[in-house]
Amino acid sequence: SKGLSKRLEGLLKRKVTVSYNGFIKPQRQINSTRPWQDDKIHIVYTGRLYPKKRDPRAFLEAVAGFREAEPRFDDHIAIDFYGHDLLYVKSMTKEYGLEHCLTAHGFVPYDESLRIQRNAGALLFLDWAEESAEGILTGKLFEYLSSSRPILCVGTRKDTEAAEIILRAQCGVVLTSGDEIHSYLHELLEQEPPATPGIEGVASYSRENQAKILLEQIRESIYSAE
Repeated sequence: SKGLSKRLEGLLKRKVTVSYNGFIKPQRQINSTRPWQDDKIHIVYTGRLYPKKRDPRAFLEAVAGFREAEPRFDDHIAIDFYGHDLLYVKSMTKEYGLEHCLTAHGFVPYDESLRIQRNAGALLFLDWAEESAEGILTGKLFEYLSSSRPILCVGTRKDTEAAEIILRAQCGVVLTSGDEIHSYLHELLEQEPPATPGIEGVASYSRENQAKILLEQIRESIYSAE
């Protein structure tokens, strides 16, 4: 990541090339059948959570506030969490009274998580909240990029590296306040689903293309040393 490269440049006093982890294309066909039996718009999160770091509280608090003013919410929008250790989400579900619209499904196999992602109305991405961890980019970000579904990034800043990648690839929105989350949910209720990301912005983040960047830098280093 760029954040990590700055640290390494300061430590090593040498040029550092950024080659992102990227996403790898599935080696087999992913089942495209919709995993839910309703016609709701599903906002999906897959992966681990870390309280006060990768934390859904701000998002769920905004959902609870919006839902109080919008009786249509439960009939049109569902929120789904998949992954290990979701007791934290379950406790907030009760705290904010979201039992009718939020489901903590627990762990699912990898192929199933890809199927879920590819059928989501939007993929919830929780940006890392600690500024001291600038440059931490999870594999989840690149996995989401490969899903061809819009990303709903919720964080504290719009200028983090993860947020910039999402915006640069034109794959979603970055929301940093309750009011912005409310506006986004209002658009969903009005049947204005987020635009499906185009292939052009995402392609450069494939593992193949990122490996080419690294290979080119290796070649330049070899030739310059001769």
